[in-house]
Amino acid sequence: MMRQDFLQVLEHDLSSLPVQAREEALAFFTEYLAEVGESSDALAELGDPHQVAQDLLSEMKAQGIPMEMREVMVLEDSKVVVTKKVSVFLEDIDLMIREADVTQLTLDYPSNLSTFLQIEQRDEQFSIKQVKPRPKQNFSFLNLVTNKVPDFLLHKLTLLVPKGLTLTDLTIHLVSSDASLEGLEVKTCQLTLTNGDIRARALSAEQLSGFLANGDISFLNCHFQDLKLELTNGDMSWQESQSANTHLICYNGDIGLTNGTYSNQLIIDNQNGDTHIHQSQLCQVEMRLANGDVALENSTFEYMLLEMACGNADVRLLPRDQTEVTIDVTTDFGNCHIFGQQSTSCHYYREGPHPRQLLITNAFGNITLS
Repeated sequence: MMRQDFLQVLEHDLSSLPVQAREEALAFFTEYLAEVGESSDALAELGDPHQVAQDLLSEMKAQGIPMEMREVMVLEDSKVVVTKKVSVFLEDIDLMIREADVTQLTLDYPSNLSTFLQIEQRDEQFSIKQVKPRPKQNFSFLNLVTNKVPDFLLHKLTLLVPKGLTLTDLTIHLVSSDASLEGLEVKTCQLTLTNGDIRARALSAEQLSGFLANGDISFLNCHFQDLKLELTNGDMSWQESQSANTHLICYNGDIGLTNGTYSNQLIIDNQNGDTHIHQSQLCQVEMRLANGDVALENSTFEYMLLEMACGNADVRLLPRDQTEVTIDVTTDFGNCHIFGQQSTSCHYYREGPHPRQLLITNAFGNITLS
């Protein structure tokens, strides 16, 4: 049996699940099989797909996770001042915070939540804190060579925020949980995540900062005034987003900026990962990279300083910048390819009529300008 045949049988036998649960289950097995490759041993280890589906349904029933059974709780007393400060502390429970057609903060949660939540509200402050973490579970229905807990076996909390409400402070602290933020307006946002991903869409914040480890960051159509994020062991993806003052720090992961606007200062520190900036509007840029490549394509800038320890630089300038920008590039051990010609020197300098500057220094690696 091939991998696709296995997944088709699994999809058919899980048809009784709600759509979201079924899609998450299939996504989990698709990812697992992609990691192990087209190996007959991997499929043999999984066993008969009919039995896998039956064991999976039994496990979900034993865990008490019929995902369509949920409760809704209005968290605010209509007599109190509208909440402006929100704090959430969770472990092994995924979190979504989104704008909705509600008049007060509302919590959507599984009716069979196997943990204790402490919910507090005073003045304009509101907090959700997990008092007792969910017990660690062994998923015995399959002997998979993976440490990832299937998403469809994780509980999810959804916090609904009234449309038009601007939160003055949003603090999120998650362990082994994913976070999703959508359609929110915040003045100050603080993120702390360990072993989980964060995704944001249409998020606006005057100030956003955070420390994340072992997970990916994905932001789409977001707007910030001051942004500083540090990530260890994961990738950053920014699409169609805007920020004035930006500082991105990444260890062991890639950084990608696409169709963005960074109107003042952009600082990128990336160690052991690649950096790619595509079709973005930049102003003052400083990038310090170690052990990774950088690619800049079809992007405007006023000043760019690129310091590299080991890696290749590929800078594709707009046609006007090829003649207007002052260029100063140096590589200690590598080649310079300048506008289709290989330089006989490891250093290239050309002064342009415009005050804009491109400065690149590289210890080990090639530099290509085109």
